[in-house]
Amino acid sequence: MLLTPSRINYELLKYSECAYGGSIPIGKKPLSFGDLPNELFFEVDENDIRGSINRLFEIPYKDLEFMANGYRQWMRINRNPEYLNRLLLLQLEGAFDG
Repeated sequence: MLLTPSRINYELLKYSECAYGGSIPIGKKPLSFGDLPNELFFEVDENDIRGSINRLFEIPYKDLEFMANGYRQWMRINRNPEYLNRLLLLQLEGAFDG
């Protein structure tokens, strides 16, 4: 699934839809994906689209399946509402401690 963030590199809903659908994320990672392992996201070289497509079609099916499953698992963990709420509370506690 081709994914691109907005002008400000913001994570959009389509990144979650890609994981839910079991698709391989292809395109550009948003800033919020800084800790997503590179092997789980196929970055497209904007200056060499054709070369990127050729590289994509050279990836063995087993590796594509690994990417899709790994991405889905990463999203399941890192975009879990309970996890995100805990992160927010920790940040708020830190903001008011000082």
